[in-house]
Amino acid sequence: MKTYKILFIFILISVNIIKKSHGQNTFFDSYGWSLGTGLLINTADSCYMGFANDNISSQHINLYKLNPLGKLLWVKDLPFAAILPAIQMISLSDSSVAFIGQQVLPYVLVVIKADLNGNLIWTKTLTIPYSFNFTSLAPTTDGGLILTGGGCAGSDMIIHLGPDGRIRSQHSHYSSSVQYPFQNVLSIIHDGNNEYSCLGYAGSTVPQIYSPLIFFRTDSAGNVSNYSEIHFPYGPARSWSLGNRYLAKSSSGGHFCTFGVSDTIQKNHFVLFYLNSQDQLMWFKNIETTDTVISPTNILPTTDGGCIITGSNIISLNSSPKYLPFAMKFDSNGNVIWSKMAGDPSSSYWNQIMIRGIAPANDSGWLTSIDRKGSTNICKVDSLFNGFCNYTPFTPIVTDYIPKIDSFIITKNLIVFNEDSIFPISTQLAFNLTTECSTTGIENNGKSFPLGITPNPAFSFVSLNSADLSNKKATVAIYDVLGKENLLHNYSAGTDGEIVIDISTFKNGIYFIRLIQNGKEFQGKFVKE
Repeated sequence: MKTYKILFIFILISVNIIKKSHGQNTFFDSYGWSLGTGLLINTADSCYMGFANDNISSQHINLYKLNPLGKLLWVKDLPFAAILPAIQMISLSDSSVAFIGQQVLPYVLVVIKADLNGNLIWTKTLTIPYSFNFTSLAPTTDGGLILTGGGCAGSDMIIHLGPDGRIRSQHSHYSSSVQYPFQNVLSIIHDGNNEYSCLGYAGSTVPQIYSPLIFFRTDSAGNVSNYSEIHFPYGPARSWSLGNRYLAKSSSGGHFCTFGVSDTIQKNHFVLFYLNSQDQLMWFKNIETTDTVISPTNILPTTDGGCIITGSNIISLNSSPKYLPFAMKFDSNGNVIWSKMAGDPSSSYWNQIMIRGIAPANDSGWLTSIDRKGSTNICKVDSLFNGFCNYTPFTPIVTDYIPKIDSFIITKNLIVFNEDSIFPISTQLAFNLTTECSTTGIENNGKSFPLGITPNPAFSFVSLNSADLSNKKATVAIYDVLGKENLLHNYSAGTDGEIVIDISTFKNGIYFIRLIQNGKEFQGKFVKE
């Protein structure tokens, strides 16, 4: 039996993970998709990639770990209760990673935090009574994170979650600008200590008017300073993707900013500009090609004071789109050092690929995660992007422009979310490089039943009541907000379907209950006071 199990897992590995000899590159031909970028991070001894997987009934995130040579070490499956998962992934200051995603109708933001062993620490859901897009996140110094975005209500949103997932602050902002009072933040980065920089665009009260880009500073409490509108004769392209990284801090303390813009529906290009450490505009560039739609997805600083931008070069917008990844290196003055496009538009294998994430490698090269027709590839290139995908030079058209810049006063408003936490569940995928498949937690399989929790708030005991529990045995687990198991016990309910649990030794706070009885499951929460 053990021989057959090992053989089965070996076949499963061969089917789901295909490795090909293109240097240090690993291909993951798996069902699913990833939305947004920043889904790749690199540490001193490992590379981590997040991949949204929707090949089962609910959305999940697969977290991959590879060694510096591209060998897969393990894959963990993290359930993710969002329709649009994996908008972005970042590393946090306490050796963990965080993902954000969202679903609509109702509008719910989903945040998960996992350690670097792939164990889920907590899951947080935030419900807002109006539409919104959460587009970016940044780490705090204590293991928490800052979330940013905007919505049709006309304001941006800045939310601070602590390392335990609890909301520390939540605010929206409106500008004093008469024509452009609305904000939508698309990128946020941590500048150090309690300082953050944000880039986005402002919404106009007049239809068909191009919206200016906005740049401002904030702290974790949402206090805004140095708010500026940057006007130019074309507007933000509607082809921007949730989670793209458009902002990077340079080695000299200033900020590189990039964004896809458009002057016709079929003609997208992008801008790149630089603000010094006092947020003064030093230069502004427009980058385009003669016959393609070019749009950035990532920007990262380089050690020589410049930056590198990756994105997609769309060469066909018909019913069979063709797009190829590109990379451009700029110096500190915005001059193009080199520009390369990858792939082969005449090949059906390579005509739909794009860079999703990019991270600096440990040898001055770059790690990239590339989508190719539904598969995700982690690829290693050198500092000049030589290597995978046959990157070849191309010549962009770069022009200078002097934009108009306005400054306005920002009004901060408190916003309120309905928040909840979900039980930590993490599954080791069967095609991990081991001979066993282990699971933490018990699957629900869609079965549930009504159950009352009284009193709530509770003091010394809590009672679970359900007619379905009459004269039956059930397993009860209670967790705190950090996912720590405080109780795991088998109980026998009376004829009235009641189970009484002593919580007198519990500390005050929020607790979560999971009750399982004959394959059926109930999840709920109570407050201990």
